Amino acid sequence: MSTQPNMTAPMQQHLRLEYPMSLDTFDTYAEAQRAVDFPADKEFPVRDVMIVGTDLKQIERVRGRLTSGKVMLGGLLSGIWIGVFVGLVFTMFDGGEGLVTRMLSTILIGAVFGVVWAWLGYRSTGGQRDFTSISRVVASRYEVFTEHKHVQAARELLAELDPMRAAQEQLRRNRERARAEHERRQPGQPGQPGQVGPQDPAGLSSRLSGEGSGRRRPKSFVGVRERCRSRLRLEGADPSLRPPGVGLGRVVVSAVGPR
Repeated sequence: MSTQPNMTAPMQQHLRLEYPMSLDTFDTYAEAQRAVDFPADKEFPVRDVMIVGTDLKQIERVRGRLTSGKVMLGGLLSGIWIGVFVGLVFTMFDGGEGLVTRMLSTILIGAVFGVVWAWLGYRSTGGQRDFTSISRVVASRYEVFTEHKHVQAARELLAELDPMRAAQEQLRRNRERARAEHERRQPGQPGQPGQVGPQDPAGLSSRLSGEGSGRRRPKSFVGVRERCRSRLRLEGADPSLRPPGVGLGRVVVSAVGPR
């Protein structure tokens, strides 16, 4: 599993398993969390379990329109809270004299600062984001892994948690193993030299060209081909040498047909 380059070595060690094996894949994080929480209640060593989210995507939910009034109101409230905090700090170090005046002054200064700061931030966007929203990065699938030495015990616990889902997962794994075994036992792709396929029926290309097995063409075939070429040259030079009623197509068929 790849890790980010800015992670420290201890952090990379905590996010890594020696020989991880997949237990199951879930569509939501709540289901993956439940699949880890149930074995934990059964005293399973969950320190060797890892949840991996794949196919990450960002979801942004628009909450409403953003106006300058809302921005300034939010800045005002933030400034008031800052003013209250600063006023309390000053009161702790300066004593109790003028407490109300000091608190009101810090609140007023904080409120003004919050309004101005929020308004400047809103104007800096140039009106390109006049809405409020919340965003979150989520995964499309969550896969639960564990160390290979605990995989059998973990699968038994997951089967106890959800027998139907465990049976479906076992059926999926059996199909994948059968497909892999079938592909491993299959011969090469059709159409290659020396193999029978839809594009090379009965391996004719190998027997005619001799390229698939490294064999040369029979001498009889070479001799027939040379005699055919000589006959065609003679007939082309002198039509009187051609037998009556026999055309060039007839000569070619009689010369090449028998092998």
